[in-house]
Amino acid sequence: MKQNGKRILMLAAIAALCMFSVPAPATQTQLKAEVALKTAMDRETVDGDLKAAIDQYKKIVATYAANHAVAAKALIRMGQCYEKLGDAEARKAYERVVREFADQAEIVAQARVRLAALGGPGASGGLVTRRVLTDASGVRGVLSADGKYISHMDGVTGDVVQFEVASGQTRRIKNKEPWSETELSDALFSRDGKQIAIGSYTKDDRYQLRIRNLDGSGLRTLCTWEKRFSNGELLDWSPDAGSILALRGVPSKANELTLISTADGSVRVLRSIDSAWYMLYPASFSPDGRFIAFSFVHEASSPQGDVFLMTADGRNEVVVAGHPAED
Repeated sequence: MKQNGKRILMLAAIAALCMFSVPAPATQTQLKAEVALKTAMDRETVDGDLKAAIDQYKKIVATYAANHAVAAKALIRMGQCYEKLGDAEARKAYERVVREFADQAEIVAQARVRLAALGGPGASGGLVTRRVLTDASGVRGVLSADGKYISHMDGVTGDVVQFEVASGQTRRIKNKEPWSETELSDALFSRDGKQIAIGSYTKDDRYQLRIRNLDGSGLRTLCTWEKRFSNGELLDWSPDAGSILALRGVPSKANELTLISTADGSVRVLRSIDSAWYMLYPASFSPDGRFIAFSFVHEASSPQGDVFLMTADGRNEVVVAGHPAED
């Protein structure tokens, strides 16, 4: 009996050891699903073969539908591939995430953001936030109006460095025009992302405004200000790209809020700004281009800033937020 007892204990120990040394079927399936997803993502981002990646994502969703985390990620990636191809199937992929994978909160939030950008159903439900990057070092600039890119201009080369939000990839759009690393003062992307306004200073310290295409071509000078206007700041493009809003002036003297035509470089002064006032926030156009909003703060012992609104021709100015505090 004692020998039988020892044999039973030994067999139980061996069985327990086997349980810990051999992966359970569920674990093996999880590993296969993650490997398949990684392979498909490499096909998309490394090889750049979007159509092949879409096929792989479809297989992952069909094979591992019970693994909600992997299947939902595959659908999001599939939708992003479709978007890059300009295919309306992107909407269906995002809608399926919202409809079938409600337990994947972060991925559903991403799907709703993309649906909102596409203007489709499923975009409602209030403000949605999502993490785009865990490490944003090296990524800087402004977000494009469609939410797809974060871009800035390299002041040394004139190249545009563009980070694609969906893929996490960065590309450099080469400047095709003559460039000096001392030229750049500020750069402003048009709302459609197709053009760039470039502020710079000439050798005799005059502010010069030029524009060019995003692809680095078509550089032309719009205007060069008189020497008395020793500084400038680009503020906003009009929605139709027909004009650029800018601040110009002489330090410690009057400044001017101006509108510069992108057709012929003509400058229209919208408002003079007394030296006792300074602009706190950049001025900007309304989405329809009919109005301009801006803010001033008075330089005093107790600063007071108000928010103003006027029509795009510089008329009908009103205070929309007036208060002793800084608005």
